[in-house]
Amino acid sequence: MNDHPNPAAGERGFAFAGAAALMTILLLVSALSAAPAAAQTVVHETEPPGRVGRVSHLEGTVHYYADAQPDSGWVGAILNLPITSRTSLNAPPGSRAEAQIGSTRVRIDADSQADFVQVDDATLHVEAARGAVSARVRSLFDGEQFVIGARGATLQALAPGSYSIGVDPALGLVVAKVLHGS
Repeated sequence: MNDHPNPAAGERGFAFAGAAALMTILLLVSALSAAPAAAQTVVHETEPPGRVGRVSHLEGTVHYYADAQPDSGWVGAILNLPITSRTSLNAPPGSRAEAQIGSTRVRIDADSQADFVQVDDATLHVEAARGAVSARVRSLFDGEQFVIGARGATLQALAPGSYSIGVDPALGLVVAKVLHGS
């Protein structure tokens, strides 16, 4: 009895079958070890931001836009909606809104729009796209910054205080004020 296969007859030997099985196992292990890395990447991309604010006060009809959900467009704002980077609040005439991010309160006057450009552990950057936006910064930790701006002009808080910036639509001027603080 011949224990060795005949390669000319197309028979596979145990050595080849063993190598094929080993190769299959290695590919399977490789695929399985890559799956957690891919899953980890997906989890990382959908991880919530480290700092999130909220809509804390509304008067009248205020509109909310989140760049993370661009298909939703502008929707009616309700209390406690999240404020993250690339979120906007629009207060038409006769309306006002306030957002709270950490110890900072950002107020959006009537006929105004605030764009929350960057909201993270190190920076809170708010732009007045239209009208007037003010903020009460209660605390600034080492390395943390608060920036309020409009049409390319920015005001960076160096200490806790009250800050305001607005756009005069008739004159096209930006008016920035430090009401308290530096």
